Amino acid sequence: MSPSPSLEAPGAESTDIDADIDLADFEQLILLSPTELVRALAEHERRAAVLALAVSHVSQAGRWGDDGSVTMRAFLRSNCRMSDLEASAWLRRGRLLDRCEEFAKAALAGRLSSSQLRELERLH
Repeated sequence: MSPSPSLEAPGAESTDIDADIDLADFEQLILLSPTELVRALAEHERRAAVLALAVSHVSQAGRWGDDGSVTMRAFLRSNCRMSDLEASAWLRRGRLLDRCEEFAKAALAGRLSSSQLRELERLH
């Protein structure tokens, strides 16, 4: 079994959305075996949980107003190119994980998927 390729694509550190992208540079990330795909999706889920907690942290700290945004949702819309619906979803997920430490631990460990967390959000 070969190790999973890094999920960092060439140029991933760049924030220039107009940068030229060569799909061939992403071949190692796209042409995965089924096992590699499962591992990559699991890592994506864990990373999403980390980011949701980060969203909650920035929201609670009130640092979203540093750029003149009037709400965290507005901050996410303008700085992260999110729709209002998506920004709200990130905030909801972050609040759930912040309030429920066991859910956060399970999500960070890969035991709860984003689909399962979405159902938990509905119930809480």
